[in-house]
Amino acid sequence: METLLNILFSLSALGALGALFGLSLALAQSKPDKGEAESLLPGLDCGVCGYPGCASYAHAVMRKKAAPDLCAPGGEKTAKTLAKLPGVEVSYTEELMVQVHCRGGRDTSKYVFSYRGLDDCTALFLLFGGDKECKFSCLGQGSCIKVCPEEAIYRDEKNLIRVDGNRCTGCGACTAVCPTGVLRPLPKNADVLVACNSTDDARKVTAYCSVGCTGCRACEKRSPEGGFHVDQNLARINYRRRGDRSGAVLACDPKCIVSNQKNAKA
Repeated sequence: METLLNILFSLSALGALGALFGLSLALAQSKPDKGEAESLLPGLDCGVCGYPGCASYAHAVMRKKAAPDLCAPGGEKTAKTLAKLPGVEVSYTEELMVQVHCRGGRDTSKYVFSYRGLDDCTALFLLFGGDKECKFSCLGQGSCIKVCPEEAIYRDEKNLIRVDGNRCTGCGACTAVCPTGVLRPLPKNADVLVACNSTDDARKVTAYCSVGCTGCRACEKRSPEGGFHVDQNLARINYRRRGDRSGAVLACDPKCIVSNQKNAKA
């Protein structure tokens, strides 16, 4: 009798272990890691999504800090594939526009040589990454202006490239010709944007640009509900967060957090 009880106990224990293992396997399969999400992305590390590379964006998607439809090169197909992963939040469906995340011009940025060549950003980029010391900035040659089908991109009074959000349809034509990834999408109703694209450390940024982001995190502290987070020395905004961002604008010392409501062409 005692032997039979031991056998039954052993079988029960093995069954419980098997069930626990099966449950663990099911949970593991239902919660994919960022590696699975990253494998679905183009791998260009272009930064159009607002993150420095595909790995960072994949990690943000899996943490529900980024929507699955921000990868312009991947297009609708990639967005739909990412959205099918268990645990991915798909509620972010706002209409997007593209904006230039840089306000560095002749009066604020350090230039390293004088360019005399084709009015083409890629041509300039092939020369040492551009004529500015900042290699993440807008090169200003207007390649994006030439390809925009809606004539939504223009030069402002300071000769800086801007995008008219009222005209931009978010088609991605401009991002495809921008060699520095400074043209990035954001919601059309976004109140502010981080007008910087550099991931260099604060020492380098302050040496070559007076309006560059230093990653000081003042925006995070002054607008804790505004969706600000610093990733690789650069402030970024999770626009799904609807908190007040005015404190961050006031606290930003280089004034790289700027309004997105004054970009319509006059």
